[in-house]
Amino acid sequence: MPLFSKSEIENELAKAFQARAQGLEGKARVCARRAAGWAAQAYLARLPVAVSPTTAFTALQVLSTSSSFNTEFHLWLEHLTMRVDESYHLPPGIDLLTEAALLIQYLQEGINF
Repeated sequence: MPLFSKSEIENELAKAFQARAQGLEGKARVCARRAAGWAAQAYLARLPVAVSPTTAFTALQVLSTSSSFNTEFHLWLEHLTMRVDESYHLPPGIDLLTEAALLIQYLQEGINF
């Protein structure tokens, strides 16, 4: 599993916001999920117990099973792993880019990349 640096994670998140600005919401969600997943992989790699999910998405799923995080963090994880509907939309009020940025910040405060 490759580990991504803080700058690579931040660049991927920046790509998400750029895609949104261009009206490419699907691409924006993909980049946001990938950035959050990379941060999750880096977090998990530093735990004393070896947990090494093979994909960024799996890393988000693994974190969602942990009781170490607050309710808001779990809500972000739920949204980041949620499937879009048939029209490629998420429920109203969910902003994956903002939630990914918050999740990444939360994870980075607890670890040094």
